[in-house]
Amino acid sequence: MKKIITTTEAHAIIQNEDSDFFPVRILNERGQTLVSEFVRKNASEPERINMGTYYSDAEDAAMNSGFGEAIILEIKSINSASGNPETITLDDSCFDWVI
Repeated sequence: MKKIITTTEAHAIIQNEDSDFFPVRILNERGQTLVSEFVRKNASEPERINMGTYYSDAEDAAMNSGFGEAIILEIKSINSASGNPETITLDDSCFDWVI
């Protein structure tokens, strides 16, 4: 079972070289809502989009970013309703740390 921890706790675990586990960042409810709304608003065919792919991309980007760094997701121009790339910026409030 996953346990949500604070950012401070996550930082302490990451900095502890003797730790047996590593916390990960997952999209929380707020993050999932923002990503879903972004895709529905901007994708050329939102009903054909696998939302799990966007959630996974956001979580991967969060894990590869520095502390406090913004996460940017993009709908490529070929898949956007406008024909231009569309982006959304997610901040720390969109993610939870879990162990």
